[in-house]
Amino acid sequence: MLTCFGFVNVSALAAFGDPKCLTPSGDVVYESIELTLNLTIGTWVIDIGYLYYRAPVDSTILVVVEKPSKLINSTLVVESGDGGVAVDLNSLEKQRVSAKAPETLYKLTLIIKAYSPGTEIIRIGFYLETP
Repeated sequence: MLTCFGFVNVSALAAFGDPKCLTPSGDVVYESIELTLNLTIGTWVIDIGYLYYRAPVDSTILVVVEKPSKLINSTLVVESGDGGVAVDLNSLEKQRVSAKAPETLYKLTLIIKAYSPGTEIIRIGFYLETP
């Protein structure tokens, strides 16, 4: 079994990168996604899609805020059936998430509090740390 790691069932708000592999059911797994959000004042909860992991061994996913938000208060929630983590997107935070073999899906939810209208660019990296 080869390792397959990336994004599936991505929100219509997201543009996706190159296809990387397929799930057993035939869904395309993408290497990256990009969200551009034109925000109005308020609190928003946005379902982004899923992070997919398939491999013969357990591993760790490193979630890295590479470019933090400056205009909004935002959090990314990464969760599976085994629990999850909340990543503060306003700082250069790093969080580790356990990746369980043979296959796991992680729901990605973005929680935003916008105090003024505008567009924000946040960059988050997802890296697979192999044992």
